[in-house]
Amino acid sequence: MTSAMNAEPGTTGHDQITIMAPDGTVRVVPIATPELTVGRKPENTIVLDYPDVSPLHARIQFDGTHYRVIDLNSTNGTYLGNVRLLPGMPEVWAPEKAVRIGESWLRLERKQAARTTPQPAGAPGAPAEGAGTAPRVAAFIEAPDLAVDPGAAAVLTITVLNQGPVVDHLQVSVLNLPADWLPGPMPVVRLLPGARQPVTITIAPPRQPESRAGTYPFTVRVSSQEAAGQCADVQARLTVNPYARFQGELRPQAVRAGKPAQLRIENQGNAPQTYTVSWRDRAEELAFQPQERQITVNGGEAGTAEFRANARKRPLIGGEKRHSFVAEVAAPGGEKQTLAGEAISRGLIPPWLPPVLLVLILGAAGVLLALLMQGRQPPTIHSLTVDPPAPVAGQPVTVRWSVKGAETIELRPLVAGIDPAAGQYTFAAGLPAGASITFVAQNQYGSTERPLALSVQSPTPTPTPEPGAPIIKEWSVSPLTVVKGQPVTIRWTVENAESVTVQPIGTVDLSGELQEKPGATTRYILTATNKGKTVQRSYEVIVEEATPTPTAGKLPTLAKPVITPLKPVVPLPSATPTPTTMFRIITPAIKIITPSS
Repeated sequence: MTSAMNAEPGTTGHDQITIMAPDGTVRVVPIATPELTVGRKPENTIVLDYPDVSPLHARIQFDGTHYRVIDLNSTNGTYLGNVRLLPGMPEVWAPEKAVRIGESWLRLERKQAARTTPQPAGAPGAPAEGAGTAPRVAAFIEAPDLAVDPGAAAVLTITVLNQGPVVDHLQVSVLNLPADWLPGPMPVVRLLPGARQPVTITIAPPRQPESRAGTYPFTVRVSSQEAAGQCADVQARLTVNPYARFQGELRPQAVRAGKPAQLRIENQGNAPQTYTVSWRDRAEELAFQPQERQITVNGGEAGTAEFRANARKRPLIGGEKRHSFVAEVAAPGGEKQTLAGEAISRGLIPPWLPPVLLVLILGAAGVLLALLMQGRQPPTIHSLTVDPPAPVAGQPVTVRWSVKGAETIELRPLVAGIDPAAGQYTFAAGLPAGASITFVAQNQYGSTERPLALSVQSPTPTPTPEPGAPIIKEWSVSPLTVVKGQPVTIRWTVENAESVTVQPIGTVDLSGELQEKPGATTRYILTATNKGKTVQRSYEVIVEEATPTPTAGKLPTLAKPVITPLKPVVPLPSATPTPTTMFRIITPAIKIITPSS
């Protein structure tokens, strides 16, 4: 099978047609004229001497720009890709499509264009072959252009041929593509001499931004394992389709009105995208700057759009007010994402300020009124105690007090005219059973009364001691009300007893006296025992917390001014005398005591 146009390998400077015959052999025919014929007859430019090829099968024409294929009413037809051509109708022959005539494949290779189109390899003169050495390996790709979506897979079919004289193992590998795009192991094909076999390669770029959209030229290399250095390279192209996915986020989600905030957009796709961002609030209480903007973000990267949400109206007085709004992010493909946010505005004057000012004004007025009213009010009773609070009739009773502004004290109805400065008064002879006394503090502006917490009990007849039982001659605890840290005196005398205890003190002698400083209210119990017979008496001591004493370094206390009326002044003669009263205001000196004083 020869042709006048068949040329030796290594011819350069012309477009060429690579032919893979039914037996798997490959040859290259340079194109030297603008018109070629293909058929079984020897006079054709390209001779295909096979039974399924018509004598004058097809014509190839070149108009200076494009090649066209015309079927010449052949018996089995001419196919461009997978489409059968209509007889007599020229069709443009693009390099990425193969022409099939019978069982032979023809591939167009344009020399003047960049070598981006796939081309068969293994023919004499291919770069992988040594000069003057017959090629042992050949490869042919019927469809060298692939397209794939990230996350899916594309399958490339390549036919490999063993053109050597012995059985060979042919290793298929892929160059110029990321390794993680090739999920399976590369095939190794065992072929007899002259045999050929189709091999499939799966290419699966992951659905990640790193699988950038675009066209990737790559090389499929078929290498002989029997003859080192013998290989065939076939060019192909993979187009990774773009996919879109993004995520928006408001930072922060709750923004201060008038303060800058950001909308962050993360492009999780594999191609640059221009997003349209807009803001709106349903209540129309906010004005956004800007109202809308566009931002372009590369695949796998993030971009930010800065904005401000200003309150259209701010009340004079008011607290925080929350305004709901939404930010909408729209991708070029129509996908939209709506993000909810809040803008927080405040009144010009915070709501807590007017009440605080009012309280300060009222407080100042109260202090001024108190200063003016000092000395013009009834006495104040600070504390009032009775010791003991539940005495027996005839038992001495002491009343203690602390009063302010009193001129005289009355223990109504028994005693009157007591000096307030004394601080206490004792009924030495005691009080009758059931007595009720009212404490009265008086001055010229009125009186203050408080009943004494007092319960005078009738004396209990001394029981006749049981024969052989202990006899308690004396048992007393005094005083029964003390300030914390103040001692109490405990006295006792017991006769006819084997053991005597005072709880919570412990075992004591038959008679004695001791002092105790209770830390809290305590009941003291005297227990006397003799030959299995026991007698008990008890008193409860009430312990009060001590009143804190002012210490040096604290703020001084202002003494109240004393207003003393003066003698009336004789008025000047007039038709109607007007009584006149004058006062002298005496303000005590203030002394500030410091730690160094």
